[in-house]
Amino acid sequence: MVTERVEFDLEFHKAILRASGNSLFLNVGDLIAVGLRHLFRSRLEATSEEDERWLRDHKAVADAIDSGDA
Repeated sequence: MVTERVEFDLEFHKAILRASGNSLFLNVGDLIAVGLRHLFRSRLEATSEEDERWLRDHKAVADAIDSGDA
């Protein structure tokens, strides 16, 4: 479950970078993803509370983007 959540998290953020249309951001994001993948896998806990927090935080980011809130 943690590995899957890490990959979903990275894809979420990469989608934002792709949507920016800025190739530099996307390339830097790919580089950072390598380190983040390792960090996330070693620190994330697979609990229902953590899942809820993760989903709530990411939904807030998606909602802000959708509403144009910088």
